[in-house]
Amino acid sequence: MMSVVESNRLTRSDRFYWLIASVPPLLLGVLLIVGVIRDQLLASQVRRSLASFVDEGIPHDSHSLTVAIDNRVSKEQSKAWQEIAVAASYLETEWWPLYGQVADIDLLVPSNMAWKAEPVAIAFAEQAAPVVAQIAALNESARPVWQPIFYDDDKGLATQLSHHRSVSRLLFHEFRVAYHEGDSARALRALTLIDRISRAFDGEHLVVCELVHAAVEFRQTELTRESLASDFWTAEQLAEMRQMNAARLPLYKRWRDMIDDTQGSIIVDANKQAMESPTYRMTTTATWDLLSLIGQVKNTLTSDTLEQYSQAPDRMRQFDYDLPRRLTSSITDVPFARSNQLVQSAMPTLQPLADTFFRLQMQRNWTTTAIGIKQFRLQFGRFPSSLTELSQVGLTSNEWTAVITPVYGAELSFGYKVAADQSEAILWTLSPQRAIDSGVGISKQPPSELEQLADMIQQMEVRIR
Repeated sequence: MMSVVESNRLTRSDRFYWLIASVPPLLLGVLLIVGVIRDQLLASQVRRSLASFVDEGIPHDSHSLTVAIDNRVSKEQSKAWQEIAVAASYLETEWWPLYGQVADIDLLVPSNMAWKAEPVAIAFAEQAAPVVAQIAALNESARPVWQPIFYDDDKGLATQLSHHRSVSRLLFHEFRVAYHEGDSARALRALTLIDRISRAFDGEHLVVCELVHAAVEFRQTELTRESLASDFWTAEQLAEMRQMNAARLPLYKRWRDMIDDTQGSIIVDANKQAMESPTYRMTTTATWDLLSLIGQVKNTLTSDTLEQYSQAPDRMRQFDYDLPRRLTSSITDVPFARSNQLVQSAMPTLQPLADTFFRLQMQRNWTTTAIGIKQFRLQFGRFPSSLTELSQVGLTSNEWTAVITPVYGAELSFGYKVAADQSEAILWTLSPQRAIDSGVGISKQPPSELEQLADMIQQMEVRIR
């Protein structure tokens, strides 16, 4: 009897151990089933999202990305633009040994003042005149021309980007020479061409392209403000300059176009990598993560309000920091463990662009306000006693507001002061380095009266005469 009982006990023990041993596989099976069901639900959501992209014309594959770019631009004059870009680059190379060593050649000097660099500056402008004329002729077209900017593993940005900068610098120089010679019509033409040139050399709205466009606009608005320091422009020309500043594509639309194109590019690149290495396939979970993250980034800027531009840098800084923790995973992703890594590496760092767009919107407001002050002076024979008087020339508080601090939500207007003898007005703002610091206010006195460094004064204040 004892042997039979012992035998039964051993059998029950074996069954118990077998039961324990079977729990992990059963649990794994449950997790796999749950993962498959979850993937099916996410796949349905992904399909609905991609279908909405088709309806809205948002790039989601190689074909739709190409169509989106073609709808925005024209390639009819690509060859002519390439020739202009190469010619501008050649002129810079030929003149650089002399041009780069002449003192004050980058200064904006009015006609009633001596300019040390005048002989070299005028000679360079005369040689560049045919190229400038060609640029003006090509800009008669209402649609921009696509000059794609490519990355090269060995050389970084391709030569198109270098040529783009050469064309821009050529027009900056044209403006300085026209200003010094007192030719306001020629100077206005140069400003107009600078405004159009980045659109003429447009590419996909990727981060690098937007940063290049922003750099051109920064310099163009800076030259506009500096030119208000003398009695140079007519009332009609000031109105045209203000309209040019107002007619630029709102930055939030550029942001959303850039995000759409970035999303399409990531999906296209992911599909290419999947063909080369199956372990890099975009899983359903990773695809849903990408679409969700892109949606959050895109909604950072939904309207042309300074409050959103003010808050965007901090929101994008936090987004970049939290990105690894925002990526989810599923047990069904195990064979493709590098899928989330692909999403994380492909997502560009957007905080610098958000910061650039915030500062660029301030520059636009600063320039519009400065032009408005000049218009007021011409119309009423005096400077406005305060910025609120600019409403008499069509400006609103949205335009003379410099920043809305993210922490307190407070609107900070530009600093403004009129000389006692009405000889000039000073309009100042935050320094670019401090613009995104929460709670940093605008000083009560102009930077030049606070013993700031010369280069900081140039970045922070404009004198209008």
